[in-house]
Amino acid sequence: MSKKCDICDRSITKSTPGLECSKCERIVHLNTKCAGLTNKQIAALKAATSLEWTCRECQNELPRRNSTIIVPEDKEEEDDDTPVQINAKKLLENISKEVQKAIKLEMREVHESLQFHTAKLDEVVECMEVFRKNIKDLERKNQTLTNKNINLENRIGAMEQRIQELEQEKLNKYLEIANVPTKTVEEMKQVINNIAAKLKQPKEEIKSRRIQGQKDLSSKILVEFKDEDFQEKWINTGRNVNITVADINPNEQNNNNPVYIRESMTKYNKQLFWNTKQELKITKKFKITTQSNYSANLCAIYRPPNSSKRLFIDELKTVIEQLNKHSDLFLLGDVNIDLKLDNPIAHCYNNTLHGLGLMCGIKEYTRIELSKRSLSKTCIDHIYARSSSQDLFTSAIGTTLADHRTVLIACVGSPTQDITKYKIRFNYSKLNKLLDEVKWERTHDMSCPIMINNFICNNFRECYAKSRSQFKIRNTSRKNNHWVTDKVIKVSQYRDELFLKYIKDPNNKILKRDYNKSRNYANRIIRNAKNQHLKNEIILNKRDPRKLWQILNRITGKIKKSIDDTLLSAFKKNGNTNKNIANNFANSFVNSVQDIMPKCSIPLLNKSSYAMPVNVSMRLKPADSKSVETIIKNLNINKAPGKDGIRAIDLKRLCKNITSTIANLINQSIINQKHPASLKIGIVRPIYKKGNQNEYENYRPITILPVIDKIVEKYICKEINNFYNKNNIINKQQFGFQPHRNTTQLLTKFTDSIFKHLDEKKHVMVVFIDYTKAFDTLRHKILLNKLDDNGIRGNLLGWCKNYLEERSFIVKVGDVESDETRVTEGTAQGSVLGPLHYITYVNDLSNIIQHCEIYQFADDTCLVSKGSNAEEALSWLQKDFNLLLRWSHDAGLVLNANKTKLMYISTSQNRSEILPCLISHNHECLHKFNNSSFQNVKCHCKSIDVVSKQTYLGLVIDNRLNWKDHINHICDKLRAILAKFSVMKWSIPYSIRLQLYKSLAESIISYGLSSYGRTYKTHLNKIYTLQLRLLKEIVPINIKNKFRNDYHQLFEHCKIMPIHDKIKLTLLSEEYFNDKLKILNKVDPNSIITRQKSNAILLLPKYNNLYGKRKLHNTIHLVT
Repeated sequence: MSKKCDICDRSITKSTPGLECSKCERIVHLNTKCAGLTNKQIAALKAATSLEWTCRECQNELPRRNSTIIVPEDKEEEDDDTPVQINAKKLLENISKEVQKAIKLEMREVHESLQFHTAKLDEVVECMEVFRKNIKDLERKNQTLTNKNINLENRIGAMEQRIQELEQEKLNKYLEIANVPTKTVEEMKQVINNIAAKLKQPKEEIKSRRIQGQKDLSSKILVEFKDEDFQEKWINTGRNVNITVADINPNEQNNNNPVYIRESMTKYNKQLFWNTKQELKITKKFKITTQSNYSANLCAIYRPPNSSKRLFIDELKTVIEQLNKHSDLFLLGDVNIDLKLDNPIAHCYNNTLHGLGLMCGIKEYTRIELSKRSLSKTCIDHIYARSSSQDLFTSAIGTTLADHRTVLIACVGSPTQDITKYKIRFNYSKLNKLLDEVKWERTHDMSCPIMINNFICNNFRECYAKSRSQFKIRNTSRKNNHWVTDKVIKVSQYRDELFLKYIKDPNNKILKRDYNKSRNYANRIIRNAKNQHLKNEIILNKRDPRKLWQILNRITGKIKKSIDDTLLSAFKKNGNTNKNIANNFANSFVNSVQDIMPKCSIPLLNKSSYAMPVNVSMRLKPADSKSVETIIKNLNINKAPGKDGIRAIDLKRLCKNITSTIANLINQSIINQKHPASLKIGIVRPIYKKGNQNEYENYRPITILPVIDKIVEKYICKEINNFYNKNNIINKQQFGFQPHRNTTQLLTKFTDSIFKHLDEKKHVMVVFIDYTKAFDTLRHKILLNKLDDNGIRGNLLGWCKNYLEERSFIVKVGDVESDETRVTEGTAQGSVLGPLHYITYVNDLSNIIQHCEIYQFADDTCLVSKGSNAEEALSWLQKDFNLLLRWSHDAGLVLNANKTKLMYISTSQNRSEILPCLISHNHECLHKFNNSSFQNVKCHCKSIDVVSKQTYLGLVIDNRLNWKDHINHICDKLRAILAKFSVMKWSIPYSIRLQLYKSLAESIISYGLSSYGRTYKTHLNKIYTLQLRLLKEIVPINIKNKFRNDYHQLFEHCKIMPIHDKIKLTLLSEEYFNDKLKILNKVDPNSIITRQKSNAILLLPKYNNLYGKRKLHNTIHLVT
C-alpha cells in the first residue's frame, strides 16, 4: 500500500515525495503547502545527508530522531482511486496505545520537574530563615550601637561643656591692657607697675605678663593673675580711674591717649581631641521651641574669607538637606559673599538657597569699610528664612561697636481674633421671582432720568428686603482640619498611648524605639493626608480660576489681609472708633488735594500755541437694548455693589427684562443733560500704598460706584473712544487706555529710539516726570474746555458738565460709613470715564514739545533729548522741560520734583565726566522770567536728581542700557518663585505646578521682553539657568531622572520656551509685520547702498556699534 500525506490525504509518489516527522513519524508532502516550508528550506532539506524535522503539532513533545525523505520505488505508482480496507477497531486500539504511551512519557517529565522545583523551594525557605535570623541579629547589634552612640554623644557633650568651663575659668584670670605703646619687655613691666600704682593695687598679684603681637606700637599687654578675684578688683578700680599714656610712661609725656582695660576676654575656638565633620566647622545648628509650641531650626554660619566659596556652598547645601523639608528654617551669619555684586558665585549661592525653599531677607548693605581710599558698602551678612506660619520682618541696624551692621529677623505669628461679623444671605429663587414680577416696561414712557433711576433702585431695594436674611459669622483662629481621616486618628491615638508609656519609664530603650517608630509613622500619615486632601481640593476646583488661585496663594503664603483688618489693626490701637477712622480718611483725602492745588490762575502760555480744536463734532447715537445687553453680560460679578446696593449678578439674571429700561435711562440722561445724583455718590475704600501704616497719607482712595453708573459710563466711554479713533484725535505719543496700544509697544519704541541715538554716537538725556495726585487735581473747567476742543459738544458736553458737578463720596471702614464729603476737582479713581478724561486733559501736552521726544502712558511721562555732546543734549532738554513746567502750571497739574528723575545715557567711549544739572523752576520763578529762556538766570530752584537706574513702566532702565539691573530684578523674582516651588511641590500635582509656573514665571519673563531681550547673551543666561532650575522642581522625579544626562530636554517635555527662543518669537510676533521696518523690493538690490539679505524685503542698514546692532532693523533679520 502506498503511503499517504496526513495533511491532504494524497499518496506519496516519486514526483511528490514525502517528509517524515522525527517525533510522531507523521508523513506530509515535501512542499510549501503541506510541510509549511519555504522553497529555500525545501532545497536545503533535499541537499542534506541527515536532517531533523518536526511538524507543527508535535514540536517540543517527543525526543527527536533523524527524519527521512520518502521516495517510493518505480514499481509503486500513484493510485489515488484504489479502494483501501481499514479495520477501525484495531486502528483505534493502536491509537489508544500510542496516546497512553505519549502521556506516560510526558507525565514522567512533569513529575521529575516538580520534584526538582520542590527541592529548590525548600532550599530557598531555609535560606530565608537564615536571612531573618541574620537581620534580627543585625537589628539587635544596630540598637546596641545606637545606644552606645547616644551614650557617647552625651559624654562628648559633657566633655565639651567641661572644656568650655575650664577655658572660661582660665580666661577669668586674664586681663587685656590696650592702646599702650611698648617696645621692650622692660617697658612692659614698667607700664604694668605704673598702672598697678595708679589703681592702688599690689603688683604681687600678677602671675605673668606678655605682649600680644608686635604689629604696631599700640600692642596689647596680656596680664595673668594668680586668682580671678584679683582681676575683678583691677576691673572695678579701673572703671572709676581714667588713665592716659602719659600717666604710666614717662617717655610719652605729650601722649594723652586713654589706656583701655578690657572687661571681657576674647574666646578662641580650639579643636578638641576628637574628630568633627567638615560642615560643623562652618555651621552650628539649633532647634528652638517657644512657649506657644512653635519650633524651628536655626542655622548660624560663618565662612572665613580665604576659604573656597564653591566648597562652602556645597557643604551648606548638604547640611540643609539633612534637615526636615517641612520645618521652618532660619539661616543667618557672616558669609563673606557680597550679594550686591553681580558675579557667578553670588548667583550660584542665591539660586542654591532659593532652590532649598529659603527666601533672602537682607538685600541692603551690612558693612561699610574704607578700601583703597574709597568707601565700599557690601552685603556679606545674610538672613535666609523658610516659614509657612510666621510673618517675617528683617532689618539691618547700624552700630558703633563694629564695622558690620547688626542684622535682625522678627517672627510674628498672625492669629486672628474672634470678631463677630454679619453676612447677608439671599433666597435666590424668591429674589428672581420678585424681580421678574416687576413691570419694568413702565419706564419706557418716562422722560426724566432721575425718575427712571429711582424706579430701578426702589424696586431692587424692595426685592432685596423681602428675600434676604442676616446671620452671624465668627472669624476664629481655629483651623478646619478637613484632611483628618480615621486612619490619622487611629495612628495618632496609638502614638499618644506609646508616649504615655514611655514617659513613665524613660530609660526603657524598647519603648523609646517603638514610640519613635510610631511617631515617625504618624507624621508621615498626617503629611500624606494633608497632601492628598490638598491635591483633591485643587483637582476639584481646577476649572474655577478664582478658587484655584485662593488655594495656591494659601500654599505659597500669599494670604492677603482684608482692607478692614489692615485699617483696624493700624488705627484702632489709639482708641479710635470706626466712625472716627472713616471721617479722618475723608478729611485726609480732600485736604491732601487742596493743599497741593496751585492757587495761581494767571496763564504762562498762550493757549493757541498748543491747543488745536478739531473741526468735527461728535454725534452720539441713541443707546439700544442690544448694546446695553452686551455691557451687562461683560460685567464682573465679583465687584462690590455701590451705594444703591444693586449687584451685577442680579442685573445679569434680569438682563433681558431690564436692558430697555437702562437704554432709556442713558438716552434721557443725555437729552436732559442730567446724571442722577444718587449715581454720583461713591464708596471710597482706602488702599495701603507703602510707608507707615499709621499715617493716613500712605493710603490711596479707590472709589466703588453704583453698577448702573458703570453701565452708563461704559456706553458713553465706548462711543467717545470710537469717535477719537475714527478721527485720530488722541496723539500718537499716548499709549495709555488706547485700543491696540500698550506699555510693551511704548517700551519697544523708547528702547529702539535710544539705540538709534547711541548708534549715531549721540549723548542722550532722559527725564522721567512724576505728577502728584494727577487724577485728583484735574480742574473741571479746563477739562470741559478740552473736551470741547476735541469734538465733545452739545448735549454730551452738557451731560459731562453735570456728571462732574456735585459729586461726593463716603469712606467705609468695616460696616461704618463716614459723613458725605463733596468733591470739587479731579476724577474718581475707579470710574470708567476717569482714564478717558485724563488722556483728553493731557492730549495737547505733546504739542508744546519742540526739541525732544515725548512718551506718555496716562500720567507716566518721559522726555528724551539727544545731542552731539552732553551740554547740547541737556540744553534741548532744559528748554522743553521749561515749556512742560509752564504747561503744567496752566493745566493745574503739580510736578513732583522729588520723584522726577534725570538719567544721562551714553556709550562707554563717549561719556562725559560732567554731571548734568536740570532745573525744576517753581511757579514764582516761572512768572518772574516767563519771557526768558532761563539761560543766564540765577535762581535757587531745585535741581532734578540724577540717577544711574530708574524703574519706568515696570522695567529697570540703566544709564548704559545693557538691562543688567532689570535682569537681576527678574532673577530675584524668579528665585522667590523657586523657593516657593521647592516647598509646595509635594503638595500639588504636576499639571497644576506647570500651570502655576506659566502664570507666575512666564508673565514675569515675557513682560518687556522685546526691549530687554536685546542685550548680551551672558545676561540672559542667568534667566535661562533659573528657568531650568524651576523646571527641575516642577517635573516628577521619574521625568527628572529620565533627562538627567541632558536637562535641557525638559523645555521640550514641558512645552516651555527657553528665554533665547522666546525673544525670537516675541520680536517676530510684535515687529515682523511693522510697516516701518519694511520696504517693497521693487528695485535691483545691487543699486541700493544699504546691505540687503538676498531678495527679502527687510533692509539691513549699517551700524556703528553694538547699540546699532540691537536696533529692530538689524535684530529682526537674525530671527527670520
